[in-house]
Formats: sequence, structure tokens, C-alpha cells
Amino acid sequence: MLNATSPRNQNGKVLRPDDFAVQQFKKFNFNFDEPKVVEFFFYFPTKALAEAAGKEIASEGCVVTIKLGAEKKACLCFATKEIVPSAEALDRLRKVFEAIAEKYNGEYDGWGTGFLNEGDV
Repeated sequence: MLNATSPRNQNGKVLRPDDFAVQQFKKFNFNFDEPKVVEFFFYFPTKALAEAAGKEIASEGCVVTIKLGAEKKACLCFATKEIVPSAEALDRLRKVFEAIAEKYNGEYDGWGTGFLNEGDV
């Protein structure tokens, strides 16, 4: 959700969450031109709901793993997908994933990816 405290670009325009994340990665010369394995995180109140959502998430080309969350209450649905992580691609997936999470009474908690590119070490 964007609000008054949301990150803004140099012109004062509010950035979408994925735009902001991509902007931050670019500050560190992250290579967005090559496919990366991107991780997506979801939480659901029950294993049954997580499994049902996981089937829809998998239909987006993701590999899905379901396990008990850190506090042993909610279920974590962990998904990975190899994509070129552009702001547009991530924004499209966010919209799909937020709709799936809402449908199954869960929460889409965002994405992450390995920071280093081959040769950075």
C-alpha cells in the first residue's frame, strides 16, 4: 500500500514497492539484465489454505514449498521463480500474488534475491 510515507523518486513521485526495491539494488550495481532466482514469501493461517494457494502460485511458474512458520502458527508458503527481475515483472507478479493471498486469507510478504552476481566475490 502506498501512503504519505512511501518512498519517492527525485521528482517527488511515490514509488511502487517494487520500483523502490529495484532502485535500491541498482545503487549497488545489481545486474538486472540476467535471469535470477527470485524468492517470494507468503503466510497463510492453515496448511490447507497454504496448499490451495500454493497450487495457484505454482501455476505462475513457481516452485513452491510449504512449511510451518517461525512462530509455529501460520504456514509459510515459499516460492521461487527464475526471471529477469525488472520492476514491471515484479509489479505484475505482486498484483497476482496479492490477489492469491487475499483469496486464501493470507499475506504476500514480498520478494528477495541473491545480491551478488557471478564475479562479484
